[in-house]
Amino acid sequence: MIKKFLGISTAAFVLAFAVSAFASAELTHLTLDGGTNVTVDEGDSIEAEVTFDVDSSTDVDSLSWVFVGSGLPKKCEDVKDSIADGTFSREFDIDTKGTTQGTWDVKIVLYGVDDSGVENQCDPDDDIDDFTFYDRVTVEDEDSIGGPNESSQMDILMASIRALIESVKQVIAKPFPSPTPSPTNVKCSTIAPYKSAPANTYSAAGVQLQSALLLDNPYSIPALKPGSTVPMGFRGPQTESALMAYNAMYGCY
Repeated sequence: MIKKFLGISTAAFVLAFAVSAFASAELTHLTLDGGTNVTVDEGDSIEAEVTFDVDSSTDVDSLSWVFVGSGLPKKCEDVKDSIADGTFSREFDIDTKGTTQGTWDVKIVLYGVDDSGVENQCDPDDDIDDFTFYDRVTVEDEDSIGGPNESSQMDILMASIRALIESVKQVIAKPFPSPTPSPTNVKCSTIAPYKSAPANTYSAAGVQLQSALLLDNPYSIPALKPGSTVPMGFRGPQTESALMAYNAMYGCY
């Protein structure tokens, strides 16, 4: 009787252990904004999607993510329960606010308690699987070239150009005392205040000089031709050539 009782107990223990051992989930993929890797400005939100396989009776009800080594705490996300066997995908947002510049690994952890309806736990005791996806997110300074401030800088530059164009129109339209200067003299006086723009560097005077030259001939500076996205203000060889051609045409020396 004792042996039989012990045999039943041992079999039950082995069976329970076997069921527990095969209950698992495995992370397989992570996409960020629809791709494998993503580059964003600090503070941007990333649309993430994680894919995992579930075996046996494992219940995945939450997940966490963290930028490894960033010093920021892990973030817990509630996801729809995944109970049946199969492959599942779950979407969530990654907020990069407070993340320093650099390229970060993303660690994902799945959690479950084999019980539908228990949500958003992320209890370390209930983790099922974790995986670190290396070099997935690059965070840049939001003030860097191409960041959110670029549009505001462009707006300021365009406003300056429009103001310059209006001032040039007023100079051209303004009546002059007798004798009336010739068009050549008007051209020379228009550009004269900006000819002192420093060479081989960006400056406000350089923007004004180039604007006057382009107003006279939109193709005089090839790098800044209509439709170009190159920033204005750098007085380089092309600007010098355009200025020489302008001086030669209108006799401005």
